[in-house]
Amino acid sequence: MDQKTGAKIVAGFLALIMLLSIFPYFLNGDSSDSQQQNNQFDDYDNIQNDNFNVGGQLIDHDFNSIVDALQMSPSDVYSAQYIDVEYINSTTNKLWFEVLNPNITTVNKISKNEVDSIYNSPTSPQEKISTRQVYYAELPNNNFLLLSTITPKRVFFKYNTAITSYDGRHQVLIKENGFTNVMGEPTLFTPSRELAESILSIITGPATQPTAYDAFSPLLNFSDDYSEFQVVSSQIDFADKYYLGISNQDGNFTRTTRTTIYQNPTSETSSYLKQLAKTGLSRGFSTYNLTNEGDILKVVITGQFQDVIDEDIQNR
Repeated sequence: MDQKTGAKIVAGFLALIMLLSIFPYFLNGDSSDSQQQNNQFDDYDNIQNDNFNVGGQLIDHDFNSIVDALQMSPSDVYSAQYIDVEYINSTTNKLWFEVLNPNITTVNKISKNEVDSIYNSPTSPQEKISTRQVYYAELPNNNFLLLSTITPKRVFFKYNTAITSYDGRHQVLIKENGFTNVMGEPTLFTPSRELAESILSIITGPATQPTAYDAFSPLLNFSDDYSEFQVVSSQIDFADKYYLGISNQDGNFTRTTRTTIYQNPTSETSSYLKQLAKTGLSRGFSTYNLTNEGDILKVVITGQFQDVIDEDIQNR
């Protein structure tokens, strides 16, 4: 393994550890020393429905694809994923995004249960929070951004009651350990207020400011915006940047389409993908299209779900 690859694996592993380490905090609650300064919400029947009960202006932004999410993200995002959990759950009993081969997704996947655990109270209210769509992005210095739509729109978790506003509008909810929420559609969750406010500045500021969408737009110009599972990454060895989209074609995910898009793929990867395309139909795929345009290589395949997720994306 070369030094570059090893460093990326270590960085990804550390980012995953950081993300997973936050969940026990929310499940176990805050320390007893700070109980008087945290919003408990013990009487759940008195919480108004569908307004998050925090006051101020809620986030209101399109959140139907990875394109929408990247347009809310800082420009230094280097990998991200978008999952339409609600749609997937309505069409299949198998949570297929949780068993996707990491060799094709190239990013650390986050499950619905992990996101739900952030927003559900440790005292288990009768009506539990359920995640509908989720977006998770990785940034330098082990930072991350989590955007999600949840139902019902209520705040069951504890936060410092001395909540403060951003620009006099959005309420910034800060937990004891500094993790920060801003509620809305989608709800924003970050490790720090500083990062949360930088994202609010993108959402509320001029459309000309740089975002992560700008970095990945050469790929996204060729993508299907409405795939149920989408990934972008620039931390790969087989191209400068990479996009993956997986979408349902028949209502139960037995017939699936996968779109992979490469910016400046390596010559080895490009040659290998062309060889795979030559035999794709004979190997059982109903569609196997490969196209080149400038520095972009795009591969679209359709077939049985397991075949689609097992098909290589690079020469190994």
